[in-house]
Amino acid sequence: MQQPGEVVGFIGLGVMGGPMAANLARSGYQVVGCDPDPRRRQEAQAAGVYVAGSPAEVAQDATRTLISIVRDVSQTWDVLYSPQGVIAPRRAGLDLVVMSTLDPGTMARLAEDLGQRGITAVAAPVSGGRAGAEQRSLSIMTSGDRGALDRVEPVLHAMGSNVFRLGEGPAMAQAAKLANQLMLATNIMGVQEGLEIASAHGVDESQLMSLLTASTGGSWVTEHWAQVERFTRGHQPGDELDIILKDLRSTLREADESEMSLPVTAVTFQRLRQAWRRGR
Repeated sequence: MQQPGEVVGFIGLGVMGGPMAANLARSGYQVVGCDPDPRRRQEAQAAGVYVAGSPAEVAQDATRTLISIVRDVSQTWDVLYSPQGVIAPRRAGLDLVVMSTLDPGTMARLAEDLGQRGITAVAAPVSGGRAGAEQRSLSIMTSGDRGALDRVEPVLHAMGSNVFRLGEGPAMAQAAKLANQLMLATNIMGVQEGLEIASAHGVDESQLMSLLTASTGGSWVTEHWAQVERFTRGHQPGDELDIILKDLRSTLREADESEMSLPVTAVTFQRLRQAWRRGR
């Protein structure tokens, strides 16, 4: 339940964070956020978000819940541990919701370290892209301390339509998100190869996609192929394909550390990386 006067901190007001923070403000939360990009700060301010100067200021102003959704591990470490980072105010009792996609090992270490500082870190990576963020239809995968998840769940429901609780291990939600990205990426490659063999024999692409929708080869990828095909042609940092590649790197690194073999994922990563480089 939303508490009267509750202030939610929000670090990262970019492609995903911007509309997510705006939805929190529309839901009646007071939101204080920060972002290094002046344009993102201006957009957030226009959406009703109070813009602070640093993650430290956001942590100081938040009632209890603090959300971080930045690009990767490096940026996450910076917003937490830099001189103007979250831990700078030495404020115990915060619930930090990590909505960035990180590798599970990093998430576990982060939660342990912050716990020693009096900050409870839970994982809540998202799926649904910019459209899901704007339409408040994100799928949010959560794991971590049960009490913290109970407290932040109303905030999460203000940003997504599906909130899944996977367990009390902070790494669990991150592992689930990487599994989702792995399956998405390998499915994309399978559809591309299927199209190649069908088109070589004169099968119309739109007819094939209609057929697949009613067949066992159908999937979210085939149902949204026009959208997927557009983002597989992307070649700019921060676009959808770049994010998928980032997450596949994390998946393969995690597999290597755990001595798991993911040969299909490895080939998919190489193929998609080649496509991204060709587009640049």
